[in-house]
Amino acid sequence: MKAAFSPAAGKLLRHQTIDENQPGSILRDFGIFLNFVRERELKASGINHLLPMDSLGELNAQLAKPVEIALKRPQQKSYPNINGLFLLGRALGLIGLQNRGRDKIFVLETEALSAWHELNATERYFTLLEGWIVRGSPEILGERGGGGWYHHTLSNLVRLFEQIPAEGLQIEGNPKFRDYGLSFFGLHNIALAEMFGWLEIESGAGQQGRSWIIEKIGGTGFGSAVVAQLLLTFEALDFNWGNEEFFGEHDRLAFDTLKPSFGSYFPEWRGCFRLSPAETIPGVYIFKVSLGKKTWRRIAVSFDDSLDVLSEAILAAFQFDNDHLHEFSFRDRFGIRERIGHPYLDKRPSTDEFTIGELPLQKGEVMEYLFDFGDSWRFDVEFENIEPQSAGRKTPQILETHGKAPPQYPDWED
Repeated sequence: MKAAFSPAAGKLLRHQTIDENQPGSILRDFGIFLNFVRERELKASGINHLLPMDSLGELNAQLAKPVEIALKRPQQKSYPNINGLFLLGRALGLIGLQNRGRDKIFVLETEALSAWHELNATERYFTLLEGWIVRGSPEILGERGGGGWYHHTLSNLVRLFEQIPAEGLQIEGNPKFRDYGLSFFGLHNIALAEMFGWLEIESGAGQQGRSWIIEKIGGTGFGSAVVAQLLLTFEALDFNWGNEEFFGEHDRLAFDTLKPSFGSYFPEWRGCFRLSPAETIPGVYIFKVSLGKKTWRRIAVSFDDSLDVLSEAILAAFQFDNDHLHEFSFRDRFGIRERIGHPYLDKRPSTDEFTIGELPLQKGEVMEYLFDFGDSWRFDVEFENIEPQSAGRKTPQILETHGKAPPQYPDWED
């Protein structure tokens, strides 16, 4: 897919003013969203850690264009505008999770929020844009990403713009597009495109049992110009459409991927949003490693030990031979599942390069350890505590054993 960027598109970008009211409502709505999270103790809901259902209606009512729905038990995805804002907050690392007893509470990350407040309106707009288009993994919303260009957000938006005629695209009365087309593009992406000023959407009145009703979609000249420039940007970067590998080679903490191509059109864009590296806490890390409910081991490893060392300790604790590949998986600070694998998998970073202290886990959080991709032994590895290091203490160390470990290679005839 080739970009078609015209001189007229460049002129449109160069003359576009960015503030809280234009283009679109994204800066205003995102500010409302951040304040909403800050002022309340919102408990993360479900295994995907989304916003609680009882908060959604109130937040929706505060946004520039509330979505009218008529569902008995609306979930976060029922409000595509909120779903999109949540994606941005997590992708930027502005919204994190904090343990409160058995609950997880959404909090604003102090250092990230301070960096956000230092940005002007133009810098905030493009930071949000990068959070959406470049870093907005569907895993943040509890969805599976297909991977590759065909399933990428920008690819879907290009296809949507190609289908919008000058007079606008009628949705109601077009059941095939209404029922399948909109879900293909992603309703949260359509809502974000409107908030970013790329689309003009006519919404219908709520109908019983239905979520957001879209009557008609129209594109804006500014939206078409930005999409064309994004295509040029990604072509120049030779962008790897598998997000994970791209950020293995680029600085994941600096939101400056789009600046070289858009900066010349927006001279107000001077500084870039940047996150601080996660703090590494020295000490001895205690993990409870379980294989089922009744069989577990408590293991101590040093913060500067690698995940490879933890892998060896787990296998030794369960009397398994270390003769197969392995992988650890956990959610990172952005809510995206990260997988660190055996050095032989030729994927970076590998378990011999990633240290225990780099794990983005809070006490009580669980990561998965997968050993032997054929037999698929899956261990739950719960991070329990950090203890001070002492001169005479050796790690790794098995502290406690409960339950009999199963045989690594069962005799199926018996």
